[in-house]
Amino acid sequence: MSRILNILLLLTIIAGVYFVTHASTKYNATRDEYTRLTAKVRRLPIEDAAKVHVLALETNDPLDFAWQVYTPPKFNSKWEITDFRNGSNSSSSMQHESQTEIFRVRFRKIDGQWVVWHKVKFSSRIESGALEPELLDRSEARHVQQLGVGKVRVVEPDEVVTMLSIMSNQLSQPGAKAKTAIVVRFGSQDAWAKQERKGE
Repeated sequence: MSRILNILLLLTIIAGVYFVTHASTKYNATRDEYTRLTAKVRRLPIEDAAKVHVLALETNDPLDFAWQVYTPPKFNSKWEITDFRNGSNSSSSMQHESQTEIFRVRFRKIDGQWVVWHKVKFSSRIESGALEPELLDRSEARHVQQLGVGKVRVVEPDEVVTMLSIMSNQLSQPGAKAKTAIVVRFGSQDAWAKQERKGE
């Protein structure tokens, strides 16, 4: 009995090491693409240095999203990714001076499971879970809205905006409205607090 348990434990460890190694390889490849994308970006035109500026970047991949984002001085930002099956994950950062950065959200299938990789400033994260597999597997089943496509979007510093929305077309139900499945939102921490107070 003990021998069987040891074998099962060994198999579990091997499977875990394989998944981590495979995910790490994918992460490194995506990080390299991030570096190349950064090198191609032009200077973002700033109309008002006191406001946020957002421009979507072309990635040539329908499940890879990127933005060039300018934030004014003393803008403490917060990003939130919501998957309506699994809940929300957020990232926050603080700054004293104005900054221009690239933010990315990328969906990838690893060993039959969908994961989302997102990077903002100096941090990155891979999240796994039931990320609406039917929606991500079939391009015709989803409708995507991305902020800043084709032109710079200027945002008030006290505003929380939706950067990305992936919705289900619900093709099996003629006439039905699209159902939002994945949302990425961004704003200052003060703006998020203000929004939460309104929701009370």
